[in-house]
Amino acid sequence: VGPVAESIVSFLQNLDERRAEAGPIATNFVSFLRNLRGSSLRAWRLELDLRSSGRVAFPDFAAACRRLVPAARSREIWRDLKDANDIGSLAFHEFDPEEAQSLELFVQALWKEVNLDLNQAWEMLDYSCQGFLTYEVFREGAEALGFEGDTKVLFSGLDSSGLGRMRREDLEYTRKVSSVARAAFRGGGRFRAAEDSGGPSPS
Repeated sequence: VGPVAESIVSFLQNLDERRAEAGPIATNFVSFLRNLRGSSLRAWRLELDLRSSGRVAFPDFAAACRRLVPAARSREIWRDLKDANDIGSLAFHEFDPEEAQSLELFVQALWKEVNLDLNQAWEMLDYSCQGFLTYEVFREGAEALGFEGDTKVLFSGLDSSGLGRMRREDLEYTRKVSSVARAAFRGGGRFRAAEDSGGPSPS
């Protein structure tokens, strides 16, 4: 996975450069959703990625814009957010590069520590077998995994309920929304979750 690891490092560095690229309309839209749900990742999952695929196609994005902000210019927002070299669906790192950096650093830590095995990762995080993680428990576990990003931002994004209790399905969503995870799998990395012991490609 050496070449893939190098590409991941480059990808994370490029996230910094993308922060200033979005136009004011797109920036305002992202800020609106972040304020609405308390986190860009939580807003992405609950308001945009209704198919839980990790990425959002333009028709779904436009429908969400009409539902959330009827006057929003969805096509202009889309053009501001999208990577000009990518004609496919919208990825979370295009939507909010800054918050995506914490997510990708976390997945990178999972890759290094447990080879992206989410079963093993959850056992490490939920060491008391409560079935959910509070922020403090998550922080301790993330640090043990070698995560060096913002644990508060990451926990807020992964806690889809917004109740301060991160569940296993929240962890498993990382395999769909993380660009690092997708690249790792394409490069031959292993990615295991509760429903797939053989590691099929993220949908």
